[in-house]
Amino acid sequence: MKPKGRTARTWGQRPTAPNDVVCFIEDLPVARNGLKPEYFAKLARFEEDNFWFRARNRLIQWALGNYFPAATSFFEVGCGTGFVLKGIREASPRVRLAGSEIFGDGLASAWARLPGVDLYQMEARQIPFEREFESNGYKVYDMQDVFGTM
Repeated sequence: MKPKGRTARTWGQRPTAPNDVVCFIEDLPVARNGLKPEYFAKLARFEEDNFWFRARNRLIQWALGNYFPAATSFFEVGCGTGFVLKGIREASPRVRLAGSEIFGDGLASAWARLPGVDLYQMEARQIPFEREFESNGYKVYDMQDVFGTM
């Protein structure tokens, strides 16, 4: 699962692969700060039945189907537990999916939900891909929650 693209230029070396996860983070302890590991498992269980997460997935699926109907690949930056990618896979099974998350515990939940999907541990401000994916999800669908009404 070695990504194509600017790996050598971005990092000056090949990415590491601890625990079979392709990792583009030079300082892993920084990536462990923040959310408590147990939160990801709780979130993964909560998302499945929560109206907001399910409705958000339907909206994202609609937007991809309407604005990118011929897309063959999709990369989600900040995929968390993989809930959005799972919804996209169910709605568009022919689209090649990939995702990234800075937190290894989030990736563990995503791996459980998404066998066969390429997942990477990386910092969202240092994405080593340039042209590998036709459409990208940069958590734009969550920005209103963070910044208020735009």
